[in-house]
Amino acid sequence: SAGQLFRAEALVAAEPQRWGDVVRVTPGWLPIAYWVLVLLLLGSAAFMTFGTVATYSSGIAVVRSTSRVSVTMQISGNVSAVLVQPGDRVEAGAVIAKLDDVDQRAAVDRVNKEFETQLRNHMLDPNDLSADASLRALRLQLEGARAALDERQVRARTAGTLSDLRLRPGQHVEPGQIAASLVAGGGGLEVVALLPGEDRPQLSAGMQLRLELIGYRYAYQVLTIESVSSEVIAASEARRILGPDVAEGLAVGGSVVVVRGKLTSNEFEADDQIYRYHDGMLGKAEVRLRSERIIFAVIPGLRRLE
Repeated sequence: SAGQLFRAEALVAAEPQRWGDVVRVTPGWLPIAYWVLVLLLLGSAAFMTFGTVATYSSGIAVVRSTSRVSVTMQISGNVSAVLVQPGDRVEAGAVIAKLDDVDQRAAVDRVNKEFETQLRNHMLDPNDLSADASLRALRLQLEGARAALDERQVRARTAGTLSDLRLRPGQHVEPGQIAASLVAGGGGLEVVALLPGEDRPQLSAGMQLRLELIGYRYAYQVLTIESVSSEVIAASEARRILGPDVAEGLAVGGSVVVVRGKLTSNEFEADDQIYRYHDGMLGKAEVRLRSERIIFAVIPGLRRLE
């Protein structure tokens, strides 16, 4: 207005400045998250202080029949005939297969004819010392030739049921090769596990062994250890214990200790199905050695202060 010295805008600008309320940028859930974090930290500290962690010894395991007997080849040759089939009952000493024996039979016939000729000469002149000496030598040769001929027959060492036959006519075999397997008697099944050799001082009979068969994940079987080998052995010796039929497909490295335990049943359950154990099935074995507090595992130096 005309009576005012200053304009209204100037008067408003000269008035004291007014401040509004404080701008609140903190969300409402932040205090709750803070206390949740504190509780988690306290819980973690308590878990590390009082919680425990276990140490396990693990290795490969094989299911073996305690009544299984392997028939191994003693000599090399070609199979001429197989006389039995899987499932047949055989007696101790029974011939299950024959090797090519043409040369051995010829040797027996030749020595036998020489022996008969020399025997007639000896009977015509019993006082002929040279004929008597020749007769004795031929008798030894004949026994050796017959033994060599008998070696060409593959025999069962014990009585039992033929469970596995690995021979066929025309096949070439070498010494040490498995020809067949027999199940003698009604023995059960056992688990043979190869665990790291450095764990031997902590292993003993009576401990629990957990078996997980290959192909049946999480189908754990728990059994009691019955024996632990007194010595730590090399991988080559471990393969010999398991047998060549199983050891060929195993990767065993370093020194191991052999642990054995019997299965309480011939069947196991997996995925709501019942299956039977079979000789030679592979799996993983685990034995719990010890447990310790988590904080000692994370900070080993604290053991000295306990």
